[in-house]
This record gives sequence, structure tokens and C-alpha cells, in this order.
Amino acid sequence: MEPQKESAMRESQGMGDQLDDPAEQVETAWCDAWQSLAYDPATRATASARALHILTPSSPDQLLNAVLRLRMERPVTLVDLKEELAPFYAARRAAQWWLRLDAAPKGLREQLSTLGMRPWDRPPGMALALERWNPPSTSAYVQAHPVNDRREAEAALGVICDVFGANPGPMRHWSIDNPAFVVFLATINQQVAGALAYHLRGGIMGIFHVATTPSWRRQGVAWTMMIRALMHARNAGARAAALTSSTMAETLYVTLGFQRCCQFEFWTPGPRLLMEMTGII
Repeated sequence: MEPQKESAMRESQGMGDQLDDPAEQVETAWCDAWQSLAYDPATRATASARALHILTPSSPDQLLNAVLRLRMERPVTLVDLKEELAPFYAARRAAQWWLRLDAAPKGLREQLSTLGMRPWDRPPGMALALERWNPPSTSAYVQAHPVNDRREAEAALGVICDVFGANPGPMRHWSIDNPAFVVFLATINQQVAGALAYHLRGGIMGIFHVATTPSWRRQGVAWTMMIRALMHARNAGARAAALTSSTMAETLYVTLGFQRCCQFEFWTPGPRLLMEMTGII
């Protein structure tokens, strides 16, 4: 999306001054990252005052198809949902639906359920103010740096896909092939130990795919990667860092200084809706 259009969308959604709100920072980081997928012309990012759509007609993977940030003053109806999903039905693509529980319009969750969507995760949103953040010490045992070449990029992608069980094709758009992302690689004794990716826009650093190779867990890999990436982004102009956390990783982020600020809920089509959207029935 062009910066002018993004700015207009944020103003129309009343977001101009709200980006100092940690919950808005987390949601904005996710929306900006999703929108960055449109670096590939095969993906369309369509933003309006009402919602953000990410549609990739050439791919069935829900890493490339989603609806985010629905905003409505009145209660949501089933007709509203079908209107939002109409482009996906037309392309025969199933889409994820992301919502922030404290900002979701009234009736959205109920209508999603009625339509045939099912919740699959409820991660907390967490944020960290970077301007006054004092980086803790890192382990000299772990090395972490932005990838320097294609070999390192592919190694980072491999860790992320292995840990999260992700399809390498779509995940490339979320990491090494996307010019909007900075990808970090961690090594121990020159062996690949972990990876993460971050996206920086408008002073907000969104952190994604923090992955540690199972054999190197509890060795300070994620800790060191996070600190190095946070320092790298702050030097590049980030004033806040934002992420959503798994239960396993939340303690790590709290220790680094992140605070819970909101709760997200991710929905995906149930079996029958999936068949309807993809044109199987």
C-alpha cells in the first residue's frame, strides 16, 4: 500500500494519535506486516475504513489470505461478513480472520461462529517501549545477526519452517523474499540454532517467527536473538516493539520488558465453510 493511502486509512479509523497505545501498536504491526506481502504482485492488499483484506488468488495457503481489523459502529451481521468475504469466495480462497478482542465490533465473534468459522488461537499481544529500554546482557556462547547472504537466509527459513510446521513457499513471503523484513540468524559454534524476522514501519517493530532449533533450546538462543534484533531495530528508528506470544515464550518476553496489552483471536473456516469458499461444494 502507498504511504499516503496507509496514512489516510489510519486517520479514517481514528488511529492517528492511538499509535502510542500499545494495543494499537501490536495490531498495527501485524496489519503492516500483512500488507507488506503485496510486494509480490500476486498478492492484493486492500485497506478501507472498514477492514483490511489480504488476498492471493494464486495460493490456497491461509498465510497469504486474511481479513483483519474490522471496524464498525453498529453490531455486525451475517450479511456484513459475507460482504467482507466476497472477494475470497470469488477467488475460491479460504481466509483467516484476525480480531483484537477489546476492539472487535459487537456481534463479530457470534456471527463468525454462525458463518462456520472456528477459533484456533488466542495469543496475547505484547509491547515494549524501546526509547527507554536498557538491553540486558547476552550470551557470548550464541551469535545472532541479520542474514548476510542467500545461504544464511535459506538456513533461517529452514529453522522457521521446521519449528512452526510452515510451508516454505508462503513463509518466504513472510521472511527472506520480502524486502520489508529483516531476518536474523542465530548460531552456536557455527551451527544453526535459531531465527526470527522483524518488520519496521512508522517506528513500530513487529517481531515474527521467533524459532529455536529443538536441540539448542534453553541455551539462550531466543534471548540473544531478541536482544540483538531489538537493538538493531532501535538503531534503525524503532520506538516500540510489538508481538503476539505463545504460552511457552511469554515468560521470555516479560523478562525482556514486554507487557501484555491485549488479546487476539484467530479464526479459520471450519470444514464445511472451507469447502464452500474453495468451491468444492
